Amino acid sequence: MFVYSDSFRKMVMSALLYTLIFALVFAGCVQETPQSSSKTLTSKETPVPHPVPTPPNVLSVTTDKESYLPGENVEIRINFLNRLREPVKIYYPDEVKIKMHSTVIRNFPIAKEEIILNPGEEQTHMIIWDQRDDRGNQVTPGRYDVEISRVHFESSEWNMTIYPNGAVLWRFLIQPLQGVKEGTIELNESRTANGITVALQQIEMTSSEARIYAVAYISGLKPTEDTSAPGTSVPDTSIPAPPSTPPDEIWPCRAVYRIDSGAERDAGTAGIRVMEEGYGLLWVIDPIPSDAEELTFTVIKIGKWDGLWEFRVKL
Repeated sequence: MFVYSDSFRKMVMSALLYTLIFALVFAGCVQETPQSSSKTLTSKETPVPHPVPTPPNVLSVTTDKESYLPGENVEIRINFLNRLREPVKIYYPDEVKIKMHSTVIRNFPIAKEEIILNPGEEQTHMIIWDQRDDRGNQVTPGRYDVEISRVHFESSEWNMTIYPNGAVLWRFLIQPLQGVKEGTIELNESRTANGITVALQQIEMTSSEARIYAVAYISGLKPTEDTSAPGTSVPDTSIPAPPSTPPDEIWPCRAVYRIDSGAERDAGTAGIRVMEEGYGLLWVIDPIPSDAEELTFTVIKIGKWDGLWEFRVKL
C-alpha cells in the first residue's frame, strides 16, 4: 500500500487544476474561431453589386396648345426640373428643330447656357415660332415635331449628355384654315402589282388625323413562327396568345398621298398586323381639309417589293 505525502497530493492537485484551465481556454478558442470565420461571410459584410441608377427626368417639352390655325404663334416651352436631392448643373440644348416627318422646317440654334438648379427647382426656356420656315415662308398645315439635341447635366452622381443625336419630345398640329373633314369612308378597292394585291378598305377622318386602313395579300408569305424548342413549356390557354409577328420581308410598308392637285406628301411607314388571309396595314396622316374633293393615296413599297398601288378616293 502506497502512502502519499501531503506535498505530493498538493502537486498532483495543482497539475490537475492547470490542466483543467488549459482545456477550458482551448475549448473557448476552438468555439470562437468558427464564429469569427462565420462573421466574415455574413451578407452585411459581403460586397453586393448595386444596379446602375437611371438618370433623373430633368427635361420636358410642351407647347401652349395642341393645335393652331395658320399664322398663330407657337409657344414652345422647354422645362428643366431638378428631381435630385442635390444641386444639378444643366447646359441648354445645342439646338431645337421643328420637323415635319424627317424634314427640318426651322432650326433654332441656342447659345450654350449653364444653369444651376437646387433640389425641386425648375426653369423654363421659351421659343416663339411664327410658323415660318428657314426661308421665311408660311408652312403648310399638318403635324410638326419638336426635336431637342444634346442636353448636358452634372451633379456629384451624374455627368452625362442626353439626346446626343436628337430626339422628338413633342408633337403639335397646324390645322387648315378652312377646317377639316370628319367621318368614315368605306371602300373595297384593290390594286395588284408584282404579284401582291393591296385592298384599300377604310378611311377614318377626325379633327386631328386621318387613318388609312388596307390589307396586303402576299401569296406564300407566312407570319414568323415560334422557333423555341418543342416541349420546353406548355402554353396557358387562359392567357391570350400574343399576336403573330409579320415576316421581315414585309417591312417597311411606305406610301405617299396628295390632296386634290397639291404637293405629294409622305404618309410614312404603316403599322402591320397579321390577319387570317393577309396583312393589315394602317397609315396615319394629317387631317384632311374640309374643302378637299379627292385623295390620291399611293403605296410605293411593301417590304422588299417595290410597286405602285394607287387609289383615287372621292371625298
